[in-house]
Amino acid sequence: MAGYILTLPYLLAPDDIFTLSARDIFIGALGGITNGLGSWFLFAALENGAKASVAIPLTALYPLLTILLAVVFLAERLTGLQWVGILFAIVAGVLISYERPGMAASKGQ
Repeated sequence: MAGYILTLPYLLAPDDIFTLSARDIFIGALGGITNGLGSWFLFAALENGAKASVAIPLTALYPLLTILLAVVFLAERLTGLQWVGILFAIVAGVLISYERPGMAASKGQ
């Protein structure tokens, strides 16, 4: 609700919104659609039994996709320290989602 209230002055301004190009509107709509889909998939995963302690931290790793797209499409170059950070993020995601084989079976009893 607060997000809508904060953007209300921009929507009510007579000139500003109509000066946007079709490309700007497309990028904004694409960003909104992908954000909505990401939230929808997260809630669907939680509804189907995913553990919140695993699913939510893993969704916080979405900047890795942004980095990958920037490297591929924008020819961004990452430093060694940035690559180490990416590696740590991936390892953290694996460690968060790891369960010992005996733990899953014993919780169901």
